[in-house]
Amino acid sequence: MSTVISIRSEKDGDRVRVSVESSDTLKKTMNDVCSYWSLEGSHSLELNGTELSPHMRWSDVSLDEDDELIIKPSQNDKILPNDLWEKRVNNEVEGLRSKGIEVSTDRCEERYHMDIWLKEIPGPVKIGDMVATSFKHRISISLTRSYPYVPPTVLWKTPIYHPNIAPPETGGNVSCTYISNWDFSRNIPDLIDELIRLLDHPQKEHVLDVRECIEASRKT
Repeated sequence: MSTVISIRSEKDGDRVRVSVESSDTLKKTMNDVCSYWSLEGSHSLELNGTELSPHMRWSDVSLDEDDELIIKPSQNDKILPNDLWEKRVNNEVEGLRSKGIEVSTDRCEERYHMDIWLKEIPGPVKIGDMVATSFKHRISISLTRSYPYVPPTVLWKTPIYHPNIAPPETGGNVSCTYISNWDFSRNIPDLIDELIRLLDHPQKEHVLDVRECIEASRKT
């Protein structure tokens, strides 16, 4: 059975109606819709007047026919002056490259996007019924002009089998303490170090509500 919900963006008043089949489909729908409105990393979600965390356990939310989900811009309006923002972001990119990490970048208006390749870093993947090891991973990181006051959006783009990292086909979301406790002093090079550490040391308090992540948590 599907549920039809209405989704509205407070950014421009645009509204869409979507039909969802399950919590996993809803999760992916939210990622797609937030991406469509360019709200990754700088939005909050409100269901019938109750604000939701973008990283909450979506299956715990009961949705009824014609519920309304509102995508709201972040209330954090702090931003660095443009020249300082660009300098900080560029310094962090160079910091990654100085560690031997491959990074490609793209600037589009008020957003900055990085594709980061981790090589020779072991991480779990599932092949059939077996858990194997991959040594090459791609991570997508997006920054808004509110960075570093708001955390970056981090999405995993290559196969993974991990309690805190959703596979790309289910959104690729990453949940860990470094992101959930984000503050101005944190940065992308340290974030990548934490993600590398996370591959071998899952955080049980941040298991994502994704079937593969729950399954992986039972095997670690």
